[in-house]
Amino acid sequence: MLAILFILFCIFTGTLLLWCLIPSFQYSGCNDVRGSEIKIPWWCVTIPAAYITGTVISCWAVYLFAYLEEALHPGAANPLIKGNIFGVLLILILDILLFIIIKKRETKPAFPEHDPLKKHPFIYGLWLVLALFLLFFFYRTFRVSDGELKVGLSVFSDFATHVGMERSFAVGNNFPTAYSHYGGSDIRYHFMYQFMMGNLEFLGLRIDHAFNIPSFLGMLSLCMLLYVYGTKLTGNRGAGVLSVVFLLFRSSPSFFKWLAELEPGDNFLKLLKDRTEFWSYTDKENWGLWNLKVYMNQRHLAMAMAFVLVLLILWTPCLKSLKGKYDKKTALVLALFSGIMLGAMSFWNGAMVIGALAILFVIALFSDNKPAFLLLAVIAVGMSMLTSRFFINGSAVSPSFQYGFLADNATIPGTVDYMLKLTGILLILVAICFIVSSAAERVLILAFSAPLILAFTLSLTVDITVGHKYVMLSLNLFGIFAALLLYRLWKISRLSIRISAVILALILTMTGLAETKILYNIDKRSLNYETEDPLVKWIEDNSDSKDLWLSAPYSLDRPVLAGAMLYYGWPYYAWSAGYDTNYRENICREIYATADPARREALLKSEGIRFIIVDKEARDYYDVSEASIAEAYDAVYSEGEDEYSLTVYERKEERKAE
Repeated sequence: MLAILFILFCIFTGTLLLWCLIPSFQYSGCNDVRGSEIKIPWWCVTIPAAYITGTVISCWAVYLFAYLEEALHPGAANPLIKGNIFGVLLILILDILLFIIIKKRETKPAFPEHDPLKKHPFIYGLWLVLALFLLFFFYRTFRVSDGELKVGLSVFSDFATHVGMERSFAVGNNFPTAYSHYGGSDIRYHFMYQFMMGNLEFLGLRIDHAFNIPSFLGMLSLCMLLYVYGTKLTGNRGAGVLSVVFLLFRSSPSFFKWLAELEPGDNFLKLLKDRTEFWSYTDKENWGLWNLKVYMNQRHLAMAMAFVLVLLILWTPCLKSLKGKYDKKTALVLALFSGIMLGAMSFWNGAMVIGALAILFVIALFSDNKPAFLLLAVIAVGMSMLTSRFFINGSAVSPSFQYGFLADNATIPGTVDYMLKLTGILLILVAICFIVSSAAERVLILAFSAPLILAFTLSLTVDITVGHKYVMLSLNLFGIFAALLLYRLWKISRLSIRISAVILALILTMTGLAETKILYNIDKRSLNYETEDPLVKWIEDNSDSKDLWLSAPYSLDRPVLAGAMLYYGWPYYAWSAGYDTNYRENICREIYATADPARREALLKSEGIRFIIVDKEARDYYDVSEASIAEAYDAVYSEGEDEYSLTVYERKEERKAE
């Protein structure tokens, strides 16, 4: 109950903030960017934006007070208790001040008078269907059932870090915050979304609800705001709906290429019905980087991408060709709000912060409010740098020129070929739209291309694959212009043209629809973990986030479910975040293998490791001198027999952090 109240409190706070700073925001759905009436329900605009802004502000308040509690009282049992009490009190004071300001204004907030339910009940029906669709897939991929936590095979990869970080807050005291798969160091991973989920579990939500409810709200917010922005750009609600459809079901030729490769007599419906692998006609495509799976897997992506749309709704009217220049006072307020919020998002999803700045930079070039855009960027970059300096030892990014992204042939023709293989006719339709569109629409197409160009020219981390988030942001926004072109075709009252528009819409969505069926098939299987697992309970009762665990390079294993801070978890996660995984792997190998107890103890002490796990995974991965370890350290937990035996050994020494 407390967790649900906290979510509602976040939405309430965000609503007051928007009413106070941007009172006209709730009217954003009344007219399109050219001033024509479109009558979008106010809640499609206000509620998702309020959820995002209120959640970011409230969670930061709770986090900082919990951090302060741990700093003032090291080893505090539950820093989140005081974090929530004082964080909520602070935000409550802010809410009271905002309410007083609103109350004293001559013009009070009022909801738009129009009610589309009377004339357009299908809008509510569509959102209900979408909500049920999203809830189904979120809970299908991660749920508690029959005494087990079931993690779908489609998401177990990224969920290793999600669960590890979330549990380090929910049952641990991960302040100062460290990376659960590379414990004892700094935090180079945007962890605040996992903190939010951990706090919701701490406040009483079961772990699957703590994951799925905010993920559902974030994804629904993304869809609503894309619908609003798509409708505002196109002037048509149908095109706005299509924009959401194109987000959920991507454009790609992969389905059609697969069909063409089938042998005569193959039953493609049966083959698709049973298929459990995504197509792999481009590099990493079989990971599910581009379809609905990515929002199931990377739970922090949708909410951050939704805030990019909030910024676009606010700043697109500034384009000179739309003649929507803000007065200086309004521009200043918007710049302060946007800059602070964007800066605060840097540890929710840093890629979306960079992508948003890239888009806004292009819009600013063709706008009259250039000083406001500059102020926004200075605040956002400044806050991002300050928080990075606070949490990270060294640089948060390591930029390098990397042309071609994941294209096999890193040349201009090669990248064009790669994008056509990846997106099919989407980019062709956008190119046509660029030719036949207005000046404002051309500028926006250029602006939406900025993250895509960034992905194909720069790598900001050692793992170039993470640039897929920039590509997805661009493609989702391009979908608006594909919808606009189809809407213009539909307006031509010729049956053949309208049929062509329908066929194009099917071509744009068939691969995404087919991959949704594949996603459903993949998650018929899951990794299952007992909710009352004895090892998990023992770790929760006898350890916390200050303890480092030496183990096999676990991905999503039971110690991760317990919130254990792994010294060396699955290396891909830490490597892609910029950590020196080779160093720790060598240390692990030596600690496990050496028969010299003095050498082992020296290494364990220097690295601050308290617990050692010897199990089948460790024996398979390392050369383990088990007898030497057993002779030197106390066995504090044991289970299993023979090769499947697991033993936890403990070093009796003060913790490194203390």
